[in-house]
Amino acid sequence: METIKTGLYDRPRTGYDTLSQRAFMFAISTFTAMNIAVAALGAAVSYNWAFSNPWWLLLFMVACTIVSILGAILAHSNEDPMTSIVGGFICAGVMGMMVGPFISIYEIGSVLQALVVTGGVVILTGFIGAIIPKDLSMWGAPLMAGLLGLIVLYLVAPLMAWLGLDYKMTVTVLDIAGIVLFSAIMVYDLNMAARLDRTLDNAIDVAVNVFLNFANIFIRVLSLMGKKK
Repeated sequence: METIKTGLYDRPRTGYDTLSQRAFMFAISTFTAMNIAVAALGAAVSYNWAFSNPWWLLLFMVACTIVSILGAILAHSNEDPMTSIVGGFICAGVMGMMVGPFISIYEIGSVLQALVVTGGVVILTGFIGAIIPKDLSMWGAPLMAGLLGLIVLYLVAPLMAWLGLDYKMTVTVLDIAGIVLFSAIMVYDLNMAARLDRTLDNAIDVAVNVFLNFANIFIRVLSLMGKKK
């Protein structure tokens, strides 16, 4: 699932902080790690699922995408930390189930390598976003446009292959573009997070965004670097 949550960053700054800056960033990191763990459990559930009928696979992917989006919306649409945690876990767990069959075609060593690389990219870009003093809110619209464009290109890639373009090369280029795009979104997310009230609920909501960035970068890193069984 690929999405940017702009509503979170539209919340006005009131100056009502219940957490210190260090505690706020620690909470974001902690809940991001929890979401990743829940996603791993979801992936373990679906790891051995096989879809002989491509229509069933398509239905499964669409259903998981819808439920993941609803979970993210639940997390962002309220100010109750427990409800946000539940929404985040729904988003992460179902997204993990969605990628489980994809991960299963790669060797375990490649999966672990992709996790390490992705973790490094997310930590680096998040740190850059957090320390940039300039407000990057103007990035929101271009990033959303880039995200929508990337989704459309993934959808039309099979048609492009039918017209004679190298499908594997096309997907490789899109994966590289996706890593760059979600790295930029990661910078944007942490930059905007620094301008929110430092509350537990906001930290949980930001962690959902960080998790989504992590998941989308991981999928593409694994696709590029992974060794298939």
